[in-house]
Amino acid sequence: MMLMMQMMDQVHNVYSPAEVARLLRVNEETVRREIRRGHLRALRVGNQYRSTVSDLAKWLGEERFAELFSPLGVLSELIGQGNLSEAQATKVAQQAVAKVREATPVLKKGLAKTPTAAQVRKRLGS
Repeated sequence: MMLMMQMMDQVHNVYSPAEVARLLRVNEETVRREIRRGHLRALRVGNQYRSTVSDLAKWLGEERFAELFSPLGVLSELIGQGNLSEAQATKVAQQAVAKVREATPVLKKGLAKTPTAAQVRKRLGS
């Protein structure tokens, strides 16, 4: 979960109500209503609201957040929207794999066991 939160922070730090609505496929007014009721934390900047990734995680719950914002889902969404090229997505995925490898226990001095694809998916929460 921590790696996913770090990836989300690198990709996009804050969300407008319109962006949250698009990601959740609900009406923007629904998101604004949740903010006004105090259910979803948001920073008010002038007449606009902005919610952070951690605000969304608290509002949705960790498990639901992980389902909706898995790294693979985020990458697919960003590529589909044209916000991230395939090369950029590949770079982010490679960075994620490197993080998993860093966290893999060292078996012998200087040698770490290469994680399987299943281990990478598990650590990335997908």
